[in-house]
Amino acid sequence: MIKKLTALQKAFVVLSIFVALAVTIIGSQYEVITFHTVGLEKTFMLLGSLLVVTLCIERSIEVFISLFRDSGARDKSDTPVELENYRYATKKYTLWVSFIIGLSVSAAGIRTLGSLVEHVPSLIGEQKLIFQFLDILITAGLLAGGSEGIHHIMETIVNYSKNLGLKVDAENQKLTKNIKLNNDT
Repeated sequence: MIKKLTALQKAFVVLSIFVALAVTIIGSQYEVITFHTVGLEKTFMLLGSLLVVTLCIERSIEVFISLFRDSGARDKSDTPVELENYRYATKKYTLWVSFIIGLSVSAAGIRTLGSLVEHVPSLIGEQKLIFQFLDILITAGLLAGGSEGIHHIMETIVNYSKNLGLKVDAENQKLTKNIKLNNDT
């Protein structure tokens, strides 16, 4: 069964198409950005650094939120619905505060994309501005997402590397076996 789109959803689709077209037209003028060849060591160093920053942000936010929100929790414990609404509001405030702190930290210079891309200083004009804006925004989102999200990214990379390593080992074993067979004949 196909669900009909609301007016807001239709407007969002139309706006998305216009933004995509504008980005395509404007972006076609810019130099293609190339990535560094990044090994696991550098990747984990970057993610580990972001993890430490995220843990510091999380702890700071816990302190700030507890200063302003904990006393109200005792007052709301009369009804489960009020307590749940209170927890939801606290979670919402926490996410906004962490995103604002993430933006500030990223604007101060702790970023992700710049570490992965070659020749960022050679970008000029609007392309450099757009790149820096997106780098700040993406890093702020990573930091606001918390340490669990960064840890999940690290686990995904480890699992991918293990699977890739197993495939490479299997191919090497096949190749070695074929070479042995050819040498024996």
